[in-house]
Amino acid sequence: DPRGGEAIDPTTNLFFGARQDLDPDRFLDGALDGIRLYDKTFSAAEIYDLYTDNSARGNVSVTVNNPPTLSMATGGETYSENGSGQIVDATITIADADGVDFDGAVLTTTISGNGTANDRLFVMHEGDGAGQLEVDGATLRINSTAVATVSGGIGNTDPLLVTFNANADAADAQAVARRIAFSNLSNDPSTAQRTVSLQVTDGDGGTSASDSRTMDITSINDAPTLTATASNPTFAENGSAVSLFSGASIGVTEAGQTIEQLVFTITNVTDGSSELIGIDGNDITLTHGTN
Repeated sequence: DPRGGEAIDPTTNLFFGARQDLDPDRFLDGALDGIRLYDKTFSAAEIYDLYTDNSARGNVSVTVNNPPTLSMATGGETYSENGSGQIVDATITIADADGVDFDGAVLTTTISGNGTANDRLFVMHEGDGAGQLEVDGATLRINSTAVATVSGGIGNTDPLLVTFNANADAADAQAVARRIAFSNLSNDPSTAQRTVSLQVTDGDGGTSASDSRTMDITSINDAPTLTATASNPTFAENGSAVSLFSGASIGVTEAGQTIEQLVFTITNVTDGSSELIGIDGNDITLTHGTN
């Protein structure tokens, strides 16, 4: 309004043309040859001067923050039980068209499918050489310069968070993302295929789309366990039987497994059928060379 009437609210619809509830003197009657943005509030007189083109015009610089992009390779990887860790995606790409630093940016990694309490996400140490990613506790360094801190990644409800500082840019974020790894603490892990998802912000309000890969789990058949404390007894002739072991325990690691065989060996049998071994209330006659 060149007469200094009402300001335009940029969050609502702006109408050009006839509306019966408005003053007809304020309708646009002609072509719109331009729109100007100003970085100040004008008085009625200044607005009129701008309308008559008699006053200096202000300018405003509008900065558009483009969100970063994150793209992962298709498919997935395989983690083997008791392994040190499997990198999720060694070729992931992160880019930011704005080309500014990643100060305050956050790279978030989650187990978005079939996670368990024993799953772990972490940033795998690469080394402290030129261009390598060094993991020093919670601090991440590239070329000896701290670029981020890391936290979380414990279980399936605690996302791994990498928070970047002013030393970091999109290339550093990509280098970190390529070292994110999966592991599992269990000797009997669930073999359900995991889904691992990543997303990154740029610290300036932009957020990438989330992308994900799969992680297959290979289970290893662990040996059964047996523990016992030897009594090393002395047997007195014609005396009562003596116990050979105490605290004996036998178990399996994987759920659903059973013990099929127990091998018990005795050496130096010399008195033939006079020597007996008692197991679970049953006496077994010992004969040298037989079982």
